[in-house]
Amino acid sequence: MDEQFLDTVIRNIEECFGNLITETIVIPLNELLLPAKKLRAKALPRPQNWFVLYRRNLHAKVKSESGNIEFGNFLKFAARQWQSETTGVRKLFMTLSEIASVLHQFKHRYKPRRNQQLPFKLPLPDPSNNHYDRNCYDIKCVNSLLFK
Repeated sequence: MDEQFLDTVIRNIEECFGNLITETIVIPLNELLLPAKKLRAKALPRPQNWFVLYRRNLHAKVKSESGNIEFGNFLKFAARQWQSETTGVRKLFMTLSEIASVLHQFKHRYKPRRNQQLPFKLPLPDPSNNHYDRNCYDIKCVNSLLFK
Protein backbone atom coordinates (compact mmCIF):
# COMPACT_ATOMS: atom_id res chain seq x y z
CA MET A 1 0.00 0.00 0.00
CA ASP A 2 1.18 3.50 -0.78
CA GLU A 3 2.49 5.36 2.29
CA GLN A 4 1.31 8.72 0.91
CA PHE A 5 -2.23 7.37 0.62
CA LEU A 6 -2.15 6.13 4.23
CA ASP A 7 -0.75 9.47 5.45
CA THR A 8 -3.52 11.34 3.60
CA VAL A 9 -6.17 9.10 5.15
CA ILE A 10 -4.73 9.62 8.64
CA ARG A 11 -4.57 13.41 8.16
CA ASN A 12 -8.23 13.41 7.07
CA ILE A 13 -9.23 11.37 10.13
CA GLU A 14 -7.36 13.75 12.42
CA GLU A 15 -9.01 16.78 10.79
CA CYS A 16 -12.45 15.22 11.05
CA PHE A 17 -12.25 14.11 14.69
CA GLY A 18 -9.83 16.75 16.03
CA ASN A 19 -9.11 16.57 19.78
CA LEU A 20 -11.03 13.32 20.20
CA ILE A 21 -8.18 11.49 18.44
CA THR A 22 -5.50 12.91 20.75
CA GLU A 23 -7.61 12.27 23.85
CA THR A 24 -8.66 8.72 22.94
CA ILE A 25 -6.10 7.04 20.69
CA VAL A 26 -2.87 5.80 22.32
CA ILE A 27 -1.43 3.77 19.43
CA PRO A 28 -0.35 5.67 16.29
CA LEU A 29 -3.19 5.52 13.76
CA ASN A 30 -1.13 3.82 11.06
CA GLU A 31 -0.38 0.95 13.48
CA LEU A 32 -3.96 0.78 14.70
CA LEU A 33 -5.57 0.70 11.26
CA LEU A 34 -3.28 -1.89 9.71
CA PRO A 35 -3.51 -5.44 11.07
CA ALA A 36 -0.62 -6.96 13.00
CA LYS A 37 2.26 -8.11 10.82
CA LYS A 38 2.53 -11.40 12.68
CA LEU A 39 0.14 -13.84 11.04
CA ARG A 40 -1.07 -16.92 12.85
CA ALA A 41 -1.99 -18.79 9.71
CA LYS A 42 -1.15 -18.64 6.05
CA ALA A 43 -4.67 -17.46 5.30
CA LEU A 44 -5.43 -13.80 4.79
CA PRO A 45 -6.33 -11.91 7.95
CA ARG A 46 -9.84 -10.55 8.29
CA PRO A 47 -10.39 -6.79 8.47
CA GLN A 48 -10.52 -5.46 12.02
CA ASN A 49 -13.92 -4.53 13.38
CA TRP A 50 -14.64 -1.64 15.75
CA PHE A 51 -14.27 -3.70 18.91
CA VAL A 52 -10.89 -5.13 17.86
CA LEU A 53 -9.63 -1.60 17.23
CA TYR A 54 -11.07 -0.37 20.54
CA ARG A 55 -9.61 -3.34 22.42
CA ARG A 56 -6.14 -2.90 20.87
CA ASN A 57 -6.12 0.78 21.79
CA LEU A 58 -7.44 0.17 25.31
CA HIS A 59 -4.93 -2.64 25.86
CA ALA A 60 -2.06 -0.32 24.95
CA LYS A 61 -3.46 2.31 27.34
CA VAL A 62 -3.90 -0.12 30.25
CA LYS A 63 -0.52 -1.74 29.61
CA SER A 64 1.26 1.63 29.73
CA GLU A 65 -0.54 2.64 32.94
CA SER A 66 -0.65 -0.55 35.02
CA GLY A 67 1.40 -3.24 33.30
CA ASN A 68 0.07 -6.51 31.94
CA ILE A 69 -3.44 -7.80 32.57
CA GLU A 70 -4.87 -11.29 32.00
CA PHE A 71 -6.50 -11.47 28.57
CA GLY A 72 -9.82 -13.03 29.66
CA ASN A 73 -10.32 -10.43 32.36
CA PHE A 74 -9.26 -7.70 29.98
CA LEU A 75 -11.95 -8.63 27.42
CA LYS A 76 -14.64 -8.29 30.10
CA PHE A 77 -13.09 -5.00 31.19
CA ALA A 78 -13.02 -3.74 27.59
CA ALA A 79 -16.68 -4.66 27.07
CA ARG A 80 -17.67 -2.73 30.21
CA GLN A 81 -15.55 0.24 29.15
CA TRP A 82 -17.18 0.25 25.70
CA GLN A 83 -20.63 0.42 27.31
CA SER A 84 -19.59 3.52 29.24
CA GLU A 85 -17.95 5.32 26.28
CA THR A 86 -19.48 8.45 24.80
CA THR A 87 -21.24 8.46 21.45
CA GLY A 88 -18.34 10.42 19.92
CA VAL A 89 -15.81 7.74 20.88
CA ARG A 90 -18.08 5.00 19.58
CA LYS A 91 -18.53 6.81 16.27
CA LEU A 92 -14.76 7.29 16.08
CA PHE A 93 -14.03 3.57 16.38
CA MET A 94 -16.85 2.60 14.05
CA THR A 95 -15.48 5.02 11.45
CA LEU A 96 -11.97 3.69 12.01
CA SER A 97 -13.22 0.14 11.44
CA GLU A 98 -14.79 1.14 8.11
CA ILE A 99 -11.52 2.80 7.08
CA ALA A 100 -9.55 -0.26 8.23
CA SER A 101 -11.74 -2.52 6.08
CA VAL A 102 -11.15 -0.32 3.02
CA LEU A 103 -7.40 -0.33 3.68
CA HIS A 104 -7.61 -4.11 4.10
CA GLN A 105 -9.24 -4.40 0.67
CA PHE A 106 -6.43 -2.35 -0.87
CA LYS A 107 -3.77 -4.46 0.78
CA HIS A 108 -5.34 -7.89 0.22
CA ARG A 109 -6.96 -7.88 -3.20
CA TYR A 110 -8.61 -11.06 -4.42
CA LYS A 111 -6.43 -12.65 -7.10
CA PRO A 112 -8.14 -15.69 -8.57
CA ARG A 113 -5.99 -18.26 -10.32
CA ARG A 114 -7.75 -18.81 -13.60
CA ASN A 115 -7.04 -21.47 -16.19
CA GLN A 116 -4.46 -23.10 -14.02
CA GLN A 117 -4.06 -26.78 -14.72
CA LEU A 118 -3.42 -29.30 -12.01
CA PRO A 119 0.15 -30.63 -12.18
CA PHE A 120 -1.30 -34.16 -12.33
CA LYS A 121 -4.42 -35.93 -13.54
CA LEU A 122 -6.98 -37.31 -11.18
CA PRO A 123 -7.14 -41.10 -11.38
CA LEU A 124 -10.39 -42.31 -12.86
CA PRO A 125 -12.15 -44.98 -10.81
CA ASP A 126 -12.30 -48.44 -12.27
CA PRO A 127 -15.98 -49.38 -12.87
CA SER A 128 -15.16 -53.06 -12.46
CA ASN A 129 -13.93 -52.39 -8.93
CA ASN A 130 -16.48 -53.17 -6.21
CA HIS A 131 -15.54 -49.99 -4.37
CA TYR A 132 -16.61 -47.82 -7.29
CA ASP A 133 -18.84 -44.98 -6.14
CA ARG A 134 -20.54 -42.68 -8.61
CA ASN A 135 -20.42 -39.81 -6.12
CA CYS A 136 -16.70 -40.25 -5.67
CA TYR A 137 -15.89 -36.79 -6.94
CA ASP A 138 -17.18 -34.91 -3.94
CA ILE A 139 -14.59 -32.88 -2.05
CA LYS A 140 -13.82 -35.51 0.59
CA CYS A 141 -13.17 -38.16 -2.02
CA VAL A 142 -10.98 -35.86 -4.12
CA ASN A 143 -8.98 -34.88 -1.04
CA SER A 144 -8.53 -38.54 -0.13
CA LEU A 145 -7.27 -39.22 -3.66
CA LEU A 146 -4.89 -36.28 -3.64
CA PHE A 147 -3.49 -36.58 -0.13
CA LYS A 148 -2.96 -40.31 0.49
